[in-house]
Amino acid sequence: MRYRFGPFEMDTGSLRLRGEQGMLSIKPQVFDLIAYLVAHRDRIVSRDELFGRLWPNAEVFDGALSQAVYEARQALAHSSSARHSSGAQHSQVKRRWIRTVRGRGFQFVGPVLELPSLETPANFIGREAELARLQAALEQARTGRGQVRLLRGELGAGKTSCVREFMRAACLRGAAGSDLDVVEARCGTQQNALSYGPWIEIFESLAQRQSGFRRDEASDSPDSRVRALRRRLHAPPPQTSEAEFRLHIDAARCLREMAEQALLVVAIDDLHAADEASLRLLSFVASEIGRSRVLLIGMYRGSDVTTDHPLCSALMKLRSVCHYENLPIQGWSAREVGLWLAAQSRTDRGARIDHHGWADHHAWTDLHTWTGGNPLFIQQMLAGPATKKALPPQTKICVPAAAQRWLQSRLEKITADDRTLLETAAVIGPAFDIHLLQRATKLPRLNVASALEQLCARHIVRRCPVQRKFCGPGTYEFAHPFFRPALIRELEHHRLAHLRSTVEQVVEAERRRDPTYLRQGCSR
Repeated sequence: MRYRFGPFEMDTGSLRLRGEQGMLSIKPQVFDLIAYLVAHRDRIVSRDELFGRLWPNAEVFDGALSQAVYEARQALAHSSSARHSSGAQHSQVKRRWIRTVRGRGFQFVGPVLELPSLETPANFIGREAELARLQAALEQARTGRGQVRLLRGELGAGKTSCVREFMRAACLRGAAGSDLDVVEARCGTQQNALSYGPWIEIFESLAQRQSGFRRDEASDSPDSRVRALRRRLHAPPPQTSEAEFRLHIDAARCLREMAEQALLVVAIDDLHAADEASLRLLSFVASEIGRSRVLLIGMYRGSDVTTDHPLCSALMKLRSVCHYENLPIQGWSAREVGLWLAAQSRTDRGARIDHHGWADHHAWTDLHTWTGGNPLFIQQMLAGPATKKALPPQTKICVPAAAQRWLQSRLEKITADDRTLLETAAVIGPAFDIHLLQRATKLPRLNVASALEQLCARHIVRRCPVQRKFCGPGTYEFAHPFFRPALIRELEHHRLAHLRSTVEQVVEAERRRDPTYLRQGCSR
C-alpha cells in the first residue's frame, strides 16, 4: 500500500518513507510501527498488539516500544523541522501524527490519502491505446492545457482498472509527490446520494491535503477558498441560477489554483449515477479548465445513458469543448483473453482453470464469444462450477451473477410488448430478421421496426453489420451474448414450447415460399 499524509509519502511494499527533504533513513521496526498505525488509523492500537506486531518472536524490554514511538515522532518531524524555529513549535510537530492515549495505546491522527499501487494488477491486460491517449492528455495538462477525457463502457469492461493503471504508470514514471495530485470520487454511493455528492468528496480530499504543514489561514488564500467551497457544497443546493453560477465559478477557480501547486488529476467514476447538479457542475468545470494544469477523467456505462438521461445533455455540452475526448472501452479480444488466462495459470486458481481445459486456444475464442470479452464476466464464469473444455449451448450457459443483475436492470425498463418481442427474437436465434420477427409476433411491420429502434437506443439489440455473411439491412442481433440465454432461462416451459412451435411454423412457411431461404440460428 502507498499512503500520503502531510509532506510524507509511504510505500509499504518497497519499505520507503519520503519526506520533503528526501528519503528518510529509519529502523525497520520504526517503519513497521508507522505503517501499522497508518493502516489502523481508525482505532486505538494497544501496546500489546504493537509488541506482537513489531517483535512477534522476541522478548524485549518494555521501554522498546516507547523508544520506537519516540524515534517515529522524530522521523516524522525531520522533514518539517526546518520550517519551525522555536522548540515549542518543533515539539508540537513531533506529536502531530502519533497520539498517545494513556492506559490504552497509540493512534495515528491526521488526514491520510491512499495512493494507487505501483504494482501492475495480475488481471490487467491490454488497453495500450487507451493508456496512450490518457498519457498524452496528461502531458498536455502538464503544459497548462487542461484536458477532459470520458471513458465509456459496459459493466465490468475495465474502465476503472484502466484509469487506475494509468495513474499507477504516471506514479511509476516519477510523477508522484509534489508533481502530481490525484483525487477520486464515485457517484451513486450512499454518501454521494445528495446533490453535488462526488464534488463534495473531491473538495473534501483537497481540503484534507491542505490541512497539513502548508495550511494558509489567509481569507483570500486557495486553502481557505477550498474549505469555504466545501462548506457551500454541504449546504442545500442553490435555489437560483445566479447562485448556482457563482458556485460553479468558485469551484472551477479552486481547481485551477490547486493545479498551480501540483498537476491535478480529478477522476469521477460512475457518472451515469450522478445527480443533475453534479453533472451541471461537471460541464461547467470542463469548459473552464482549458488553461490550467488539470486533467478531468470521467467514467460511465454507455448503455445506461439513453436520450432522456441527464448525462446525455451533459455530453452534448461537452462536445463543444475543444479539449474534450470520449474514449470507448471495449471488452478484451480473444488474444487478450488468452493472455489473461496465461497470467492466471501461474496462480493456484489458474491451475484449476488449466485443469478444466481453458488453456486451449479454442476455449479462449469460445470464452470470448460468450462473454463478449468482458473481464468481469470472464472472471465470474471461471469462478463458478467446473466447466467442460467447450462451452455448453448458449441456451444453457451459466450467466454470471453480475451479468444477470446488469441484464435485469436493462430489461426492467422496457414495456411488456417489447419484452414479448425480445422473447420471440431470443427463440429465433442470436441474429434475427425483422421480417421473420414480424411474422412470428403477428404485429405490424412499422410497430416492430419502431420497437427495435427503441431497443437499439437502450443498447439491448443492435443492427448486424451488412457486410457480415447472411446479414441484410433488416437483420438485428442482441447487444450482448448473455441477453439471449437470460431471456430464454426466464421463460416458462409452456411459453417456450409455444414460441418455438410458432417460429418453426413461420420458418417452414418461408421455406416453402422461397426454397433458398436460410434459417439463421433458430433454436430447437
